Amino acid sequence: MDKEVLKAVKLAVNLKKKEVEYYKKAAGKTKNPNGRKVFKYLAEEESRHLESIKKQLDSAEKKGGWLSDEKLFNKNVCRLERSRPKNIVPKEIKADANDLDALKEAIDIERKSLEVYTDIACKTDDKKALKILHYLIDTENIHLKELEIQYTFLKNEGFWYDNEVRVD
Repeated sequence: MDKEVLKAVKLAVNLKKKEVEYYKKAAGKTKNPNGRKVFKYLAEEESRHLESIKKQLDSAEKKGGWLSDEKLFNKNVCRLERSRPKNIVPKEIKADANDLDALKEAIDIERKSLEVYTDIACKTDDKKALKILHYLIDTENIHLKELEIQYTFLKNEGFWYDNEVRVD
């Protein structure tokens, strides 16, 4: 088993925990009901992903193998050398942050998470690990799209987009 991938999955567990907390805090600070709904939704999504990743990690550590039946990560995106970002999730939301600031920060979190997972996927040949990393990359891409739509609506229209419809 690729130790770098095992480290990456442990990193993903820690990142997901921090993302859940960040999105819960953002939901608590956001005054608009649709904004709160967006951040609560993201916290719930990240919680579900966290549980899934924990099961993968548990299987890898206790049984020596991954559980994933997901699609395989496409290494065609691995042409450029990537550097891993540090400080992906801020410890606190700034006291004077408004909804746009929180959305910008959330977009940054998703982009940095994507960079980390893509970097790791580009450096491993473990097929099952590449499936797990594909899952992580895919979910972060979905969240990034959703957040970018919210940011565009809030910035340009002055209101939160009702997020009942997911963007996949």
